[in-house]
Amino acid sequence: MSRHLKRTFLVDVLVLFALFISVFAVDAYFHRALIRYDKFVAQYLEDLSELERAIGYGGLIHHFKNYLLRPDEERYYRDSKKTGEKALALIEKISTNTLFSDDFTSLEKARTMALAYLARLDTARKMAREGASARAIDKIVRFDDSEALHDIAQLHSRIDAAKSQEQERLSKILAISKFILLGFAVISAYWLFKVQQNRQKISRAEEELKNKEQIERTNRKLEASNAALQQFAGVVSHDLKGPVRNIALYAEFIAESADKPDEVRQNVGTIAELAARMHKMIEKLLEFARLGFSTPSLEEVNMAERAEKIADEIRVAAADLAPVINIDPDMPPAYADPVLIERVLSNLIQNSVKYVAEGTAPNVRVSGAPATDDNYVLYSITDNGIGIDGQYSKKIFEPMYRLHGKASRYEGVGVGLSLVRAIIQSHGGDIWLDPDYRHGSRFYWTLPSTTGSTQV
Repeated sequence: MSRHLKRTFLVDVLVLFALFISVFAVDAYFHRALIRYDKFVAQYLEDLSELERAIGYGGLIHHFKNYLLRPDEERYYRDSKKTGEKALALIEKISTNTLFSDDFTSLEKARTMALAYLARLDTARKMAREGASARAIDKIVRFDDSEALHDIAQLHSRIDAAKSQEQERLSKILAISKFILLGFAVISAYWLFKVQQNRQKISRAEEELKNKEQIERTNRKLEASNAALQQFAGVVSHDLKGPVRNIALYAEFIAESADKPDEVRQNVGTIAELAARMHKMIEKLLEFARLGFSTPSLEEVNMAERAEKIADEIRVAAADLAPVINIDPDMPPAYADPVLIERVLSNLIQNSVKYVAEGTAPNVRVSGAPATDDNYVLYSITDNGIGIDGQYSKKIFEPMYRLHGKASRYEGVGVGLSLVRAIIQSHGGDIWLDPDYRHGSRFYWTLPSTTGSTQV
């Protein structure tokens, strides 16, 4: 499994885990809601039971009747007053509870009863102090409290029933929610499984396509290499035939003029020159074959430092021409093979110094700057030489191609620029002539930057 698929699979697993966690979270939420509801209702019922005790036996009614029977005992009056006020406070507390509707929890009859008893309590006290009998007092203050007590008992029953219904409702909601979430989690798990399968299929297809494209690129490179080798073989065959043919011809001259020592020496000298030329040509061709098709060993290369090193060597070798070679010290580094890049710089600077008009001091400048593509650096070399006609901007990079004839004062075998292009292209870069430059020659070339990547 690729690293990308592993990451996406991990994300999918985390999402699925979050879904299952949400199921348990919902379950815990409703469970806590049930506990809170039970606690709230229990407190409500406790207050209602307390109200029943404050009004019923041992409460307001009980103490009130005891006071009627014993009006001379003040403690029954105080107990009646105390339980009556407590009953009113409980009625107020229960009535303001928001758990049930006002109609559902109406305690108006109980409130009326408690207020009536408290009012009659003061009347009974006044009559007792005036000497009225217990029978007379009871006749005046008697109050029917049966409806109020019945309503309290009915309210207690209704709340018990409502509690059971609400618990059942919350339990159903919880069960339905858990079922929906679990179903969603199962569906999501299946969906994620299918998504992962599709991702793997896509990844395999992309890998196959990538391999196919890699094979096609390799085939194109092989075809290009074969074409270059065929061209190379043709050039070698053509350019070596001339010297070999001339050597054979001058050998015949020697055989025919054996009795003429001066002609023999002259012909032998010509053969030696042709052999030396062949040797130089073969060396260049071997260098082209060895370096032009080699695989670069990449590292960060300080281009300014390397160019200055090559420039120093050429200044010494071509001291009679007094060349002026300026190297830009701020050239960006390249990600390249330092040995091969030195061959590139050496060939380009040597050409700029060599191909100048007679009597002209060579003036060469090498510079560089980031290319428009951040993965590459753009370098250039400019000289004041004899220049190159733009119509030859492609031909000059072909192996063994020379703009100047063999009789020209500019020596060479026509391999240098071919070698330069092969090396640069092996780094994933390119080189070209500026056809519009009219004050000599200017070449541009690109190499991978240290922050970019190369396709070698």
